Amino acid sequence: GGGEVDGGIVFRINKDGSAYEILRSLGVSFVEGKNPFNGLTRLPDGRLLGTTFSGGGANSGCIYSLREDGSEYRLVWSFSASGGDGIGPGVPLLEGSDGLLYGTTDSGGYYAKGSIYRMAKDGSGFVVLHNFTGNEGQGRGPISALIEARDGWLYGTTGGEETYGTNISTGLAFKLQRDGTGFIILHEFLTPANRIMPDGIRPLGALLEARDGLLYGFTATAGTNGFGTLYRMDTNGTNYEVVFHLGRTNGGFA
Repeated sequence: GGGEVDGGIVFRINKDGSAYEILRSLGVSFVEGKNPFNGLTRLPDGRLLGTTFSGGGANSGCIYSLREDGSEYRLVWSFSASGGDGIGPGVPLLEGSDGLLYGTTDSGGYYAKGSIYRMAKDGSGFVVLHNFTGNEGQGRGPISALIEARDGWLYGTTGGEETYGTNISTGLAFKLQRDGTGFIILHEFLTPANRIMPDGIRPLGALLEARDGLLYGFTATAGTNGFGTLYRMDTNGTNYEVVFHLGRTNGGFA
């Protein structure tokens, strides 16, 4: 929010907090996008790429670029509510090792449960790599950025809720190839009938591949103390382990 028309802003600031400057107010022209929910991606040529959750030609969000001084603002891609490409791209873009850009949408896509997409840096060659179905533990609502691990696969999480049988799935960790093939669920975060949820639920943040080769992430809630967990696992989903339970300890918070 904020800015000239409360549509959000792009800003820059020195690392010591000085020289704060607004580079652009978003939403002044609604078609150009509004409500940027997450960070920017810097390309090798110095351009900045960002996403907006709404605005754009169909008010379904867009991808934009601009220079580091705020000049040369350009709409790179406008998402369509009816075109099957997704709605609400609220996460930073990933520049893959192949030079292409990868991202996710919170909803929309073929099943209206979110999508994973790829495109060139100029917006050409846009293609949906995966549509989330929201059925039987297949995931919905990816709201975190993708990463590309050293093995060349893309990794991400979903935070949407699905009900099936006696369980409620409240997110999963997944991976897929850069061409969209080989989609694999690594770990599913469940709310079982007994409501005991030591793994945590709603893995809302991006995964991190650490120097030990393991994937690390966090959940927003549940776990032993009810305030989320920090977890890790192998890149094939095995050896899942909660390494820390966030929340109250001795009357305070850890």
